[in-house]
Amino acid sequence: MVVRTGEVVGRLPAARREGVVQRVGQVVADWYAAAFLDGPWPRSDVRDAFPGFTAGAREAARAERARTSAASLGEGVDAVRAARQRVVVDLLAHGGRVRGATARVLLDYVPLSGADEQVARRVQGRLSLTWDGDAWRVFAYDLTQGRLARAGEGAR
Repeated sequence: MVVRTGEVVGRLPAARREGVVQRVGQVVADWYAAAFLDGPWPRSDVRDAFPGFTAGAREAARAERARTSAASLGEGVDAVRAARQRVVVDLLAHGGRVRGATARVLLDYVPLSGADEQVARRVQGRLSLTWDGDAWRVFAYDLTQGRLARAGEGAR
């Protein structure tokens, strides 16, 4: 997975900046794994699909599972393979401390049925994170999910 620093608003030492970016990247990696990549398949239960989300964001994400997870994949899916995972982390700092973060996310994944690949899907958007005293937590999101066109096909 590619994780990089995006925009930084406010003053923040480079060492602190990189540490926060990596911790936020790990929150996103954990969500990618739990919501999209790890089995069992097929799945409809998304109880554990949103680690690192606040209670309110987790409840909303469960209600919107077709957009926030791979729970809508149908019967016959045996596994899911990540084709591309990217996170760009924007930071808001004040007084040398990070006050908030936005993770711009992009995940392309391919459902697998036996040895055959199905049409790839893309999830992209933003996760808004805050520090709760112990860890970075997703408190809001703005995401889209859809199928990627195969070579030679028009966009769907």
